[in-house]
Amino acid sequence: MMSKWLNNIRREHYTPSKTAVLCSSHFEEKFLYKFGRNVTLRENAIPTIFSFPQHLQKTSVTERKTSKTRITENKIEKVHTMPEKLESFLNVDHTYCVTESPKTMKRRYEAEVNHLRKKIKTSHQKSRRLKRKITSLQTIVEMLKQEKLISESCSRTLESTFSGIPLALMKRTVTQKHVAYTKELRSFAMTVQFYSAKAYDYVRKTFDLALPHPYRIRKWYSLIHADPGFTESSFTALEAKVKAAAENNKKKSFVRWQLMKCL
Repeated sequence: MMSKWLNNIRREHYTPSKTAVLCSSHFEEKFLYKFGRNVTLRENAIPTIFSFPQHLQKTSVTERKTSKTRITENKIEKVHTMPEKLESFLNVDHTYCVTESPKTMKRRYEAEVNHLRKKIKTSHQKSRRLKRKITSLQTIVEMLKQEKLISESCSRTLESTFSGIPLALMKRTVTQKHVAYTKELRSFAMTVQFYSAKAYDYVRKTFDLALPHPYRIRKWYSLIHADPGFTESSFTALEAKVKAAAENNKKKSFVRWQLMKCL
């Protein structure tokens, strides 16, 4: 301990006597006990505060640093500060990494994927509808026959009843959404719905026709006048049945004649 004191005092060839004293101003506050006016030293107290002349002062390590050392330290400081900037940048622009859990992100992404799939499906349906451009009601009847959604009798009824109706009367237009349905369209819709609800649903969803909802058709059925005798619709259906039966008889007679010829 004595050697530390002598080293800090910096007096060469000096040996303190038993009566030598040192002012308390040379000690830091952490080495002092103060009780009122009385001041005592701690056991590990070492004098560290001195006002030495210039030639006795220690040169600080920082003053001895060369220019190369300062340049190197500046580079190191820049390298250490860069990650902090990057971290702040990530925190600002990517706050979802902290606020959202993996499950929440998964649900959000799945919802976006489902939404995009629905949009793709809708666009595909629209493209298919555009490809199926129709020029007449005869085309609709033929497609229903190809899809096996209507019977032969239904197809004959539709062909005999609606073959001469212009397709423009049934075309869907933006300005006619709230206009009353035409007589031809009502008759066509009720006939197809009567023979096959599945065929009517197919026509309504596939083609760009202003066909009413099946519920509206059921309301129309309830308003039909059920007067005694046959109605016009009944005569039309019977006429189609007779024509179909006549054609079948012709085919049967032709087959019978061919068989007899072979015998």
